Amino acid sequence: MPDEATTEEELPNEEESSEARGLPGSEEFPSEDKIEADINVTGADVSISPLDPDFLFFALPLAFAVDSLDIILEITGHIVVIPKIIGIAIDFVTLIILGSWLYWRTGKIAQSKEDYVTKLREAAQKGTKQLSKLQKLGKVSPKVFDRYMRLYAKQMGKIERAAAKAATKPLARTLIRGGLTFLGEVVPLLIGLIPFWIIMVLLSLREE
Repeated sequence: MPDEATTEEELPNEEESSEARGLPGSEEFPSEDKIEADINVTGADVSISPLDPDFLFFALPLAFAVDSLDIILEITGHIVVIPKIIGIAIDFVTLIILGSWLYWRTGKIAQSKEDYVTKLREAAQKGTKQLSKLQKLGKVSPKVFDRYMRLYAKQMGKIERAAAKAATKPLARTLIRGGLTFLGEVVPLLIGLIPFWIIMVLLSLREE
């Protein structure tokens, strides 16, 4: 389906379309929103599931165990200082372990999106190269050549804009989420009783 922003004059007619038939991507020029949605769907295919073994048997049990221990240490820490210091050390180690896991899983999503975007770029580039070859062989008219080259250029622009909007930044997300979770755990008094590690792990299910 042609992009809504493409005017009728810019769309090839039936005769011109037949000249360019067989070009990669020439049958359909999807909208930027459609491209972004497709990129996100690709990322969702490798997103974190509550049934994933690493989530079910590693991340969630670890978060539960550390939060349970934190609650005990937080309560006893109001009597003596040492338990709170031990709790901070445990939370720091947990930050490294669960932060590394979150970075790895978010990175898989980001890589899946990037691989899909690469395929879209390659299809558009292949189309322009093939179109140039056909034009040199005299198999497409100059009018069709110019029109399709403009369409491919627009398509590349839409791909790049959609990719930027759908991009997942593993390191930034891990630092922000892990850092806030760690701070929530080490702040004294009642806030230390909130199971921040469990919350962080559960929120990872929304990564896409």
